[in-house]
Amino acid sequence: MKFRTQKHGKIFNKGSFVKMKWYLVQVQENFECVAKKAIEEKVRAEQMEEFFGAIVIPNDNDNEPLAIEEENTGPLYFPGFIFVQMILNEQTANLLEGTPKVTHVSVTGGRRAV
Repeated sequence: MKFRTQKHGKIFNKGSFVKMKWYLVQVQENFECVAKKAIEEKVRAEQMEEFFGAIVIPNDNDNEPLAIEEENTGPLYFPGFIFVQMILNEQTANLLEGTPKVTHVSVTGGRRAV
């Protein structure tokens, strides 16, 4: 059975639908929150929400161990990096590539997406 996504007209097989994976995204150090907000805004502007899940800045905070807000800055586990849950394809890689403060996307298997 095949189905088409509403926003981009892409056809997927229901049985082999690609699930979102986590990717490590390198950003300019001390601009993690700025990069996160820029990615979120760009995803909304391009209407690509179906390809992106959570965007996380890992920190050492007892209340929210995986997320950080501008007013709640604890020590970061990985300064200069954020985690992005997404379906990696050419469109999503290009979106990240053109986002301010993003410098590199790490991909498994030694391939470079951006």
